[in-house]
Amino acid sequence: YIASMSSHNLPRGRTDQGLSYHVLSAVNRFAFELQPDEMKKLFLSIIEEAKTKKGFKFKLWNFCIMDNHFHFLITPEKGQSLSEILKWIKMVFAIRWNKQHDKTGHFWGERFYSWEIKDEKDFWNVYNYIDQNPVAAGLVQKPEQWQYSGAYHREQGITKIVSLVTDTAWRTDLKTSSEPTHVFFFLQDIPAAFAECLTIVQKSCRGLSRIRLRYVGATL
Repeated sequence: YIASMSSHNLPRGRTDQGLSYHVLSAVNRFAFELQPDEMKKLFLSIIEEAKTKKGFKFKLWNFCIMDNHFHFLITPEKGQSLSEILKWIKMVFAIRWNKQHDKTGHFWGERFYSWEIKDEKDFWNVYNYIDQNPVAAGLVQKPEQWQYSGAYHREQGITKIVSLVTDTAWRTDLKTSSEPTHVFFFLQDIPAAFAECLTIVQKSCRGLSRIRLRYVGATL
């Protein structure tokens, strides 16, 4: 269960002691500025730079870069700040995007939204929610077909960005004592706070007026 039923922004500079988060951030006015695919590739390269060049230490268990927003399932390592990690990634991308397009001004909308992962069930629900984003948007039939996702990277054995989940990782990084149950049901039992995420997923669908999603009995 998510700690808070509403999204929140973390205080700037706060360090996160092994906590895991579902992070959502969208382009200003939900514009499709992460098109074309070269922009998603640029975003991926900046995530990698955050680890290899900037020296941020975090586990990115899953991610998905859509045309107007992205999702992370992330655990900053001890002494690392989620806010600083996201600030750097988004700032560098905005600078490079503006330079390539000869523009100035804000690229992103709100700073970002984050939901703390409280237990294993939350983790796997969010994990699979992120996997299903491009499928729900009608962009692919299977999560691993979307090149800008953790599902694709896992399928291809690419581990520069995404971290693979193991029993050891659960015990040391996610601080849970229960055995993984691997709840692979899209959006089943997701708290009401995730309605905001679903709204953005809907807006990312090209030409689709409605999406039918299993969301605590509701059709969104």
